[in-house]
Amino acid sequence: MKKILWTVLLAGIMMFCACNVDEKPLEITPTPSLAPTQAPITELTSTSTPVPTEAPTAIPEPTVKPTQVPIPSPMNTPTPTEVHSKRNNIPFENNQLYAVAYLGYITIEDMDYYVENYLDEEEIPQYYFSGDEYYLIIPRYEDMEVRLYRNDLATMGKALEQECEAGKPFIVQCNVSDIFPDVTVELTYNGETVEFSPYISLKDGSVQVGDRGFNITKQNVSEEMEPQVPTQSEDGWTNLSDEEIRWFNEEFFNTGGDVKRNDFLNSAYADAKNISIYDTFYNLSEEISKEEREALRGSEIDFGVDYQKLTVPYMNGILQKYMNISFKEIDKVDLEYYLYLEEFDAYFGCHGDTNYSRVEVKRGVKDVDGNVKLQYLRTEDGKEYIVTLRAHENGYYFVSNIEVV
Repeated sequence: MKKILWTVLLAGIMMFCACNVDEKPLEITPTPSLAPTQAPITELTSTSTPVPTEAPTAIPEPTVKPTQVPIPSPMNTPTPTEVHSKRNNIPFENNQLYAVAYLGYITIEDMDYYVENYLDEEEIPQYYFSGDEYYLIIPRYEDMEVRLYRNDLATMGKALEQECEAGKPFIVQCNVSDIFPDVTVELTYNGETVEFSPYISLKDGSVQVGDRGFNITKQNVSEEMEPQVPTQSEDGWTNLSDEEIRWFNEEFFNTGGDVKRNDFLNSAYADAKNISIYDTFYNLSEEISKEEREALRGSEIDFGVDYQKLTVPYMNGILQKYMNISFKEIDKVDLEYYLYLEEFDAYFGCHGDTNYSRVEVKRGVKDVDGNVKLQYLRTEDGKEYIVTLRAHENGYYFVSNIEVV
């Protein structure tokens, strides 16, 4: 009976242990042979294992970094070096090599706009040629060669005037004439040379920048940077036709008659009242009487050649017919070269030559009222002028005659 009770007691204990095994994990103490080695590093380096005399060879870095690998361009031509600046704001197309902006007449306008959007430089060089038109020119690439040439109307050639700093923006002041641009800009890049002359079209008022240029003029550029070309110029000037140029050359100027229109081109004047009496009437004279000749003989103007006589009514009639101004209104420029004799109430001169010159009209413009500006060449001395004519019902009045410098 005791044996049976002992057996039941042992079975109960075993069942009790089996039911509580998940409630408390078994703690296992590691044996010394399984414990981690705590030996100091000095003991490891003092072993008999030989130590290499040289440091292990480092893995070499690539000799060419990926960002430095050159990317070949088509046909093995060098990739253009563009200026990394505000000039990158200009949306050049593939073949465009420069940008141009018209800055204004007489004074430069909106320069702050161009500095803010396109320019990094604090100072922009300015080159004077003539006139009062200002243009900003920005080369596309920093290593572009730039040269400026002065255009010659007489020979239709050009002469080198200035070599500019490579790739730098600059301002040029030019175009004393409305109808003849007097500067040529030459740009060279990667063996290619292009050139153009900036000017304002008298046909539609647009800024002319050449085939390879981009127009960034503020008033002519929209938000998308597309040129806004006006269909008509603000002042209404349009180019004369070839037939109109021919008419001025053959039927208005260079004709016969006592009074020749070429005579009103013998002096420069900004206003009709400033015309030179001496140069204008040099080839004109009234009939001189015997008494007048006797009075002039031995005088301060007696040079042994032909005498010349001019009265105020005679000069007044010519001035009113061709200039719509009276002798009283003019400034009497160079009148002192004549001798005035009170008894005859006339002015006298003496010379045996002529100052007459044929002229060749090169180009011209007209406005809606028919007024005309002509640029012409005097064949006698090779000088260039711009004459302005005001239209009236019977022809034209001479208004001004300005030399092109």
